[in-house]
Amino acid sequence: MLCLFLVECELILAGHYAERTAMRAWLHLPLYHLFLGLLTYSILLFSLQREELARIPTRFSLIWLVLHLSYAVALNFLLTPLWGKVPFGFWLCALAGFCATWLAILIQPRRWGGLLAYLPQTLLAGLLSVLTLAIADASYSLWRVLAKATLTCTSIWLSLLFPDPVVYPEKLLVGTTNFQVEIQAGCSGLEGMGLTAVYTIVYLTLRRKWLCFPRAFLLLPFGMLTIWLVNTLRLAALVTVGECLSPALARQGFHTQSGWIGFTLLAIGLLILADRSPWFQRQPTTEAEVFPALPYLMPLVVTLLAQMVLGAFSGAFDSFYPLRALAVAVALWHFRRAYPIVLRLPRLSSLLAGVGVYCLWVALVPARSAPELDPLVHGWPTPELWILSRLAGAVLLAPLVEELAFRGYLLRRLQAREFRSVPLGRLTVMSCLGSSVAFGLLHSHILAATLAGVVYALVVWRTRGLLDAMFAHAVTNACLAVHIFIFQAWSLWG
Repeated sequence: MLCLFLVECELILAGHYAERTAMRAWLHLPLYHLFLGLLTYSILLFSLQREELARIPTRFSLIWLVLHLSYAVALNFLLTPLWGKVPFGFWLCALAGFCATWLAILIQPRRWGGLLAYLPQTLLAGLLSVLTLAIADASYSLWRVLAKATLTCTSIWLSLLFPDPVVYPEKLLVGTTNFQVEIQAGCSGLEGMGLTAVYTIVYLTLRRKWLCFPRAFLLLPFGMLTIWLVNTLRLAALVTVGECLSPALARQGFHTQSGWIGFTLLAIGLLILADRSPWFQRQPTTEAEVFPALPYLMPLVVTLLAQMVLGAFSGAFDSFYPLRALAVAVALWHFRRAYPIVLRLPRLSSLLAGVGVYCLWVALVPARSAPELDPLVHGWPTPELWILSRLAGAVLLAPLVEELAFRGYLLRRLQAREFRSVPLGRLTVMSCLGSSVAFGLLHSHILAATLAGVVYALVVWRTRGLLDAMFAHAVTNACLAVHIFIFQAWSLWG
């Protein structure tokens, strides 16, 4: 029903751009932002007050669906002829009728009285959703003020390393005579502060039963100030790399990856500080906690951290991939006794599934030669060693790491909080889609990877184990490797 609502809005507004612009200008409200804010709060409200809201029965009504669709068609045809000829209040009533007929499809109008109890909270959510947009606009206009402070702090760090750092306040440039960086909106520290604020608020919400309030709120300004200082250190390090090592390296890998490295270290540090400090905890943990998900997720975490850290010192070509593969192999070996993998011969259907995913990937993902990624002409002095490590990583390590995380853990975690109580092979539609979308987001080609995740989840469902999914995944990557060597499509390994 939500999809129906959004599609109808798009279809109606697509052909009436002038009317939509005039309506938004008159209301001075971001309607879609307001609607998404209301929707988000409604989901939160339902999760917090499920028992109370369950007393309001819902029932799909075909009659109201027909009336709503008829209403939408009439509104679409009458919008342009009547616009400007009737009072604007008429359109507000029309909009209210459009929403009311949509709601009547799910909840009978005579039951709407039960929803009035939640009207104040819903209106507050709408106000907050508007305020979030206002805060975003204000923060964007204030980034130059923050950039000047970032410029000053960065120049102080550089003065400890170089005798005469170059600073141009009017152009927001800082650096040395040979290498300068311009502090733009993304480098001012504003994005890192916003990301840290969201991360900290989510953490405070999830751990509210164990944290000591109001002192736990101090983590929010502390984290935001710390990430701003980390950003100034990042800029100073960026100038140092560009001056002393390689300007190209500073512009490519180090510029982006160093920011994520700083945020990751800060996030881990905040978590350790809050969880280990008796000042923030109501009852500090005295015994070592056991995390059953650790063996499933740690190899993936090591993969991402190694890619992040080593990527900061690489260009387009992943020169340090063998080191990343070695780190992942060590993590897998460390947790080897915790994996529920029964060694046996994989089924023929797993082989066919792997080949099918390969065909799907090649059909959906455009491939190119990409000389900058070719190990035979760029990168290692012994490209054969790099190719062997890349093959081992793609065919042996990546299937183990990703299947453990997404099909061994997440597929079951989406079905039960205690994921080990869910047997391997049990599958629901939402767990399959959720784990597959998460798997897709890990890759640069989201659609192809998401569909591949669905296939691997079905393999787990059919075989009741992870081994066949790992084998299918390995077959896919092996076929892609052969495809890369034959057609020189190095972009598939980019």
